[in-house]
Amino acid sequence: MESNIYSSIIASLNEGVVIIDSEGNIVAINAAAKRNTGLSDENMIGRSAMELFAAHPDLVDAIQHCAEQNKPEIKIQHKNTNRCISLDIKPLCREPATPDGYIIVFRDSAELSNTSEQLLQEMAEREQLEQQLRQTRKMEAVGRLAGGIAHDFNNLLTAIIGSAELGLQESVTDNKIHQHFLDIKNGALIASDLTGRLLNFGKERKLKRKYVSLNHIISDLLKMVSRILGEDIKLIIQLTSGLYPAFVDPDQIRQLIINLCTNARDDMPNGGTLTIRTDNLTDTTALNPALDIDRESSYVFITFADTGYAVSEETKNRLFGPFDSTIESDRASGLGLAVVQGIIQQHQGQIIVDSKINSGTVIQVYLPATPKMELAVETNEKQEIMVGGSETILLVEDNDMVLNVAMRLLDDLGYKVLVAHNAEEAMELFGRNMGKIDLVMSDVVMPRSSGPEMFSRIHAMQPELPALFVTGYDVNQSIETLEMLECRDNCAVLQKPYSQDALAEKIRELLNRKLS
Repeated sequence: MESNIYSSIIASLNEGVVIIDSEGNIVAINAAAKRNTGLSDENMIGRSAMELFAAHPDLVDAIQHCAEQNKPEIKIQHKNTNRCISLDIKPLCREPATPDGYIIVFRDSAELSNTSEQLLQEMAEREQLEQQLRQTRKMEAVGRLAGGIAHDFNNLLTAIIGSAELGLQESVTDNKIHQHFLDIKNGALIASDLTGRLLNFGKERKLKRKYVSLNHIISDLLKMVSRILGEDIKLIIQLTSGLYPAFVDPDQIRQLIINLCTNARDDMPNGGTLTIRTDNLTDTTALNPALDIDRESSYVFITFADTGYAVSEETKNRLFGPFDSTIESDRASGLGLAVVQGIIQQHQGQIIVDSKINSGTVIQVYLPATPKMELAVETNEKQEIMVGGSETILLVEDNDMVLNVAMRLLDDLGYKVLVAHNAEEAMELFGRNMGKIDLVMSDVVMPRSSGPEMFSRIHAMQPELPALFVTGYDVNQSIETLEMLECRDNCAVLQKPYSQDALAEKIRELLNRKLS
């Protein structure tokens, strides 16, 4: 064999190459092969290839066997580095039946294994990123859909709640009709909570955090929770005394509790028991070390333990995705636990789910708290506030049903009401009653011209005039829009559906601010 020719051919190759003759002696070897095998002797030509390998006493027989069996790849142990080498063997033949030697291309199997593992990991990470992207797009699409549904639904609920409140005022307390109106109002309030869930599902909302007692929040929700669970599910409440004040947004925590109770209800279609417990977290070392919380901080936690179905590992992996819950999809309520996780993440809290066959599901929610603060004793007594008045209000609303109810609510509070169905009518009324209008109450989103756009023109003519904007969309989004107006100090926003008390309080607050 012409070893010089072979050497010049294989010298430029990146892969390790060794050429041996029919006796098993090295004819040519390139630099890559020397590096991969750890060989340091420059004079390898003519020496036995056995020196490269220790695991096979007769390398030539192994090579010949591979060639005969048409298995061109073997793995053998390198004697110096103790690494596994993958060999790709091809015969060199002048005559088909009599090989003159073999060309061996080899790679470090450990490197191949690492490369394969790295490739698999990269593929898994890419798949995960693609799933997250699909999840994000799904959330965005649901958010847009939810916003539109919530707006229309909130308009209907505003009319229902307002009419029910007017019916309650005009009916005798112990009369059946009074109870019917009360049931209508309570049902509408529960439905309004659903629109809140839809809006939360669409995007992260701003928190209004303060120190509160979770015990008081849970106690206030007992009637609503009992209605959600129904008669087949027994509710057990265990509220620890001396619970640390939690630093949370009360409305968001109410949402979280209702969502988890709804999930527990769906988890027990044949009835069962739901136990809600509160407690202080005094020993963080007992928690999972992987739990992402500040070990030096204080926490309180709420436990929701139901006697329903167990959660499979597969379900746990997708537990907080949209339209998933702790139960099978055909029995789920729809929104799942994605909203719950979003609320907890905003509060820098944590959630743990534990489920065992025949033992139901236990969900624990950890929220930031402080043991160094005592809350004032809360009472259910309403503070006396000045409601109603005799001022003139320009009411602008494009939805006839909401317009009629709002007009009746304001009239019941004693106000004089001027009614407009859109911005054009409102501007005409304002022009005819310049100086006689004390407040503008307007929907935010209207055809052709929005409430803020309309009021910016009014503000230019009468800067001291206050405005109350009502909206069926996300109130935080509406506030961001209002902050662009010069009149923002004279403005307030009220989320639909609203009660008469909330409406009266907002209006009185704005009018009193104007007087001062």
